[in-house]
Amino acid sequence: MIELDDTDTKLLQLLAQDARISGVEIAKKLDISSSTVTRKINRLEENGIIKGYVPIIDNEKMGNMARAALTIKLTGSVKIDKIMEDLIQNKDICNIYETMGNYDILLTCCSQNEVRIYEIIKQIRSIEGVLFVDFTSIVARRKVLKKVLK
Repeated sequence: MIELDDTDTKLLQLLAQDARISGVEIAKKLDISSSTVTRKINRLEENGIIKGYVPIIDNEKMGNMARAALTIKLTGSVKIDKIMEDLIQNKDICNIYETMGNYDILLTCCSQNEVRIYEIIKQIRSIEGVLFVDFTSIVARRKVLKKVLK
């Protein structure tokens, strides 16, 4: 495990708010040199703290008006890795989490309408080893990846 100093933490907070912020801008905000910013970012990437830089996509502007969170309960004998492989292939599924508690998998999906979301639910229910799928419609997204949406 890598130790993070106060500057590392502040740098990560800046990147979480805007992954496109320049090294020069980070250096100014943290009152450190640009070369120190580059060195710190490289170290954080090499140690897997920073895994990548992703855009926050406005799915509604892409015509995907329906969003849902699905929780999935599996039978006790099923291998979760096989089910994860099946779920990962679905282009409408955005995030997949293996969980502990009442459910085994939590996922979010985004599609053009509720009919397509229902088709996704039926597909998941047909996967061998899936015992139960619960569904919650998402009506608004307020925060993602530690960035408050405006």
